[in-house]
Amino acid sequence: LFSYINSDEATIPNCKTHCQDTREGKYPSCRGCDHYVVCTKYGMLHQKLCPVGRQWDDHKKACRAKSSTCPNNR
Repeated sequence: LFSYINSDEATIPNCKTHCQDTREGKYPSCRGCDHYVVCTKYGMLHQKLCPVGRQWDDHKKACRAKSSTCPNNR
């Protein structure tokens, strides 16, 4: 079995590719700093995109102009 690994996946701490055994909430996406995921209480993952020019800040749990949790602030 092969899986594609996004170049950001290795650099975004705690990024999520699935929500199995994960609490309901918002988390960083492995797709990049301008994405985040919403995990539902049923284990479903929903990919979300931040507005243009914004990055996911996992400490604030919001898309911000400058992220404190995005590696190299991409």
